[in-house]
Amino acid sequence: MGQPPEHRLPLPLTYTAPHACRVFRVLTLTSTESRARIRRTQAALAARDAGQSVWESPQILSLDRWLSDTWAASWPDEQVLHPVQELAQWMACVEADPLGEQLLSSRSIARQLRAADRLVASYHLNLDQAPAWTPEQAAFQRWHRALASERQARGELTQAALPQAFVQRLQAGAIQAPATLRLDLSSAYRLSPAQQQALDALAQAGTHIESAPTGGACPPPEARRFADAQQERIACAQAMAAQLRDLDAAATPPRLVIAVANPDTERVALNDALQTTLGITAAHRVPPAWRTDQPPQLADNPWAAAALDILSLRLWDNSLSQLSRLLLSGALWSAERRLDCARLERRLRERCAPRIHLQDLVTQSGPDAPACWQQLRGVVADEPRQASPGEWVRHFQRRLEALGWGAAPDQASAAWQSAEAVREALQQLAVLDRALGAISQTAAVSWLRECLRARRFAPRVEALQPIVICDFAAAAELPADHRWILGADEAGVLGRRLNQPFIARELLGEAQVPGATPTTQLAAATALTRAWGEDTQSLTLSVADLDDTGAERRPTQLIDPPVEWTAATASQQAHTASAPLDMQPEPALPAVEDPLAEGIRGGTGLLKACAQSLFAAMAQYRIGAEPLDEPGHGLSPLLQGQLIHAVLAAVWEQLGDSQRLQALDEAAIRERVASALDSHLPDTMPQSRFPRFVIEAERARIGRLVIAWMLHEQRRSEPFTVLAHERSAELVFEGLPLSLRVDRLDRVLSRDGERLLIIDYKTGKDVKPGGWQADRLNEPQLPLYATPEALAALHIDRADGIAFAHVHAYRRRLASATNWAARLIDGDPTPRGQSDFDELLTQTHARLRWLTQAFLSGQADYTPGSLKDSPLAVLVRDEAIHDETDASS
Repeated sequence: MGQPPEHRLPLPLTYTAPHACRVFRVLTLTSTESRARIRRTQAALAARDAGQSVWESPQILSLDRWLSDTWAASWPDEQVLHPVQELAQWMACVEADPLGEQLLSSRSIARQLRAADRLVASYHLNLDQAPAWTPEQAAFQRWHRALASERQARGELTQAALPQAFVQRLQAGAIQAPATLRLDLSSAYRLSPAQQQALDALAQAGTHIESAPTGGACPPPEARRFADAQQERIACAQAMAAQLRDLDAAATPPRLVIAVANPDTERVALNDALQTTLGITAAHRVPPAWRTDQPPQLADNPWAAAALDILSLRLWDNSLSQLSRLLLSGALWSAERRLDCARLERRLRERCAPRIHLQDLVTQSGPDAPACWQQLRGVVADEPRQASPGEWVRHFQRRLEALGWGAAPDQASAAWQSAEAVREALQQLAVLDRALGAISQTAAVSWLRECLRARRFAPRVEALQPIVICDFAAAAELPADHRWILGADEAGVLGRRLNQPFIARELLGEAQVPGATPTTQLAAATALTRAWGEDTQSLTLSVADLDDTGAERRPTQLIDPPVEWTAATASQQAHTASAPLDMQPEPALPAVEDPLAEGIRGGTGLLKACAQSLFAAMAQYRIGAEPLDEPGHGLSPLLQGQLIHAVLAAVWEQLGDSQRLQALDEAAIRERVASALDSHLPDTMPQSRFPRFVIEAERARIGRLVIAWMLHEQRRSEPFTVLAHERSAELVFEGLPLSLRVDRLDRVLSRDGERLLIIDYKTGKDVKPGGWQADRLNEPQLPLYATPEALAALHIDRADGIAFAHVHAYRRRLASATNWAARLIDGDPTPRGQSDFDELLTQTHARLRWLTQAFLSGQADYTPGSLKDSPLAVLVRDEAIHDETDASS
């Protein structure tokens, strides 16, 4: 997301350094730069509304930025280190110490050391008198003293130590104190001792410091509880849309703030809810009405990801996944080159995978291919084994130029801004010469990735974006006309306790570092909830009873005065009004008259594709655009899942019911699982194809997995009998022929009588039972099994419950939705309670029927972002989809 378009105001909001000739009436310092930006905008709009055509630009800055700019304007001798330079220095300390040889990742430890160093500077912690209870704390004190001496000798300064340097130059007369200074801080913001020291020094130098009045408290907030997180997001998006819907064209849009505990994890889900409700998609080619206060890392930008893939290439032995990302990148190639690159990727996949040399790109491109691959190979071949970061930057620039990265003359503004940001990161890499010395190409790319991660970036847009998405702390700092706090549950509001293993907790507690003790953690959370009601006209708090993983959430009790949480639901009007069926779009293909004649036949995968995107279902099942298989070694995930299913079916064939399972100890279960593996493993992994050690390793892994699952099912409190496993059926659903296979059918003896439970085994890492619901249907197979047509084909008279059996090494659970029990195993989550099961099936079945009818009618509607994790994403131009970065990042 871009920054607010201040450049569109009647005059530019510029900042003049304190040493310049121009004098301002009042200097206002805020807690954050986002707050300062809004205050500057407010001042400019107020002047415009007062009828002024020319006015003086206000001097409103964040405290940290003003200290930095003022200190830099005094021409100091010290150099302020970039965060990546700090990280490199701490890594050097760790790797030079014998203790560092015991660490698995020196860089992750260096990040924690850098954070500890910043705490020492910000809170004036005295390490000379600090206890060292652990070897880590003793090592940090030793490294900190040595690094501080080195920095002083080299004239280097960290950003956290800058306030103290500011004080020294102020007292030496190198900085002139302003006559008046106004502090505009929210009640939740607490100055660090270093910041307070700088303000005290200004006061002693004659600066009159006053506090700006905080915004008055808003009316009592609304507190709402929703059934699940998706309903909560939709209701929030509808409230934002209502604020913007009836605005006059000349009116100033309201400032709307949406706060979540972690914007990075909620970004995709919130984008979906806002797009659906506001009706703005990538197809409109207009910037969205919302932005993120903290944009994503620059490393997640598609142009940066393409650059990293280019710079990671080696002369020999490159992975297919890396080259596939590069060749199919939507950010790198022009429209004329994309088809050639896709054909080259197909040839590499078929002829050269899984390990590919750069020469393969030259030979497989054909005689008419451009010379860029030969040029790139020559550049890579000329590179040394080791070089300084500055030298690597020159080599990297030659690589990028060889493929034309960022050089298109007619590129859009977003592409140009992204390329410039990556070039700036390359220059930051170049200043690491002293800290790193001679390094390899792999290390240079790794440090460049670190520079890209250290910067938050989103291209600026030429449009007003009244909705700001931020975290809980930023919500207290951003003045707003309306604030909505999403996920205001106990854990989210209280926040995480500070985890700092390199500084004794007693020292952190004495310094009142936020989050260091339960007392400071509670105080910070209480101040935060109080500040949410300031500088806003209205405040809404909300919480979901169940989050996206099915875990229960409870509303926070830290609101003062206490509020009454009321149950609420999101209106269906917004997303039904924009549903493709109601809009009656023109069919993309002719309607299907006879599915069998056209060769359209599938299973639950077809309906799952429809739920994900009608475009994807049309491309795959009618046009025949099949994703390419990824070459690899060992047993594929598909065969692994089939083997686990077969072993479980064989074990239950012998046991039959829970009574016999309960009678077995772990040794007996292990024996039965081993017997089932001996029967099915030879067919799945023949010795003629797989090495012996691979077969043995896979046998041991699947054996442990199945044994652990059987022990987990021993915890089921209600007796049950396995009536069927791997039962197949053929049916016609809304005119579409389908093939089904039910993994397992249980008859459960509940307190209210016999119940029939349909179980589907899931062996992957991510399973979300919330995907059964009609408004976010991405797991349709179990609801489909419970339709009247499927029940008749499977010879089942009813379905009283559906459940995912998540057979995974680290997340074993039986996630269910039934008409008799909330949970089948204590501690396992469930997406809905007892009273919602019939309603769940009714809504989901209606959605399944609509999707099937839409597919057969020829519709191919596409929702931006819906193919984010799909191989079919290469078929669409979707700015909402970012190229994935290397798995190693």
